[in-house]
Amino acid sequence: NFPLDLASVEVPSVNG
Repeated sequence: NFPLDLASVEVPSVNG
C-alpha cells in the first residue's frame, strides 16, 4: 500500500 509501484507489494494504491 504505497504511492509507488516499487515491486507491486500488496496492492499499489497510486500506481505511478
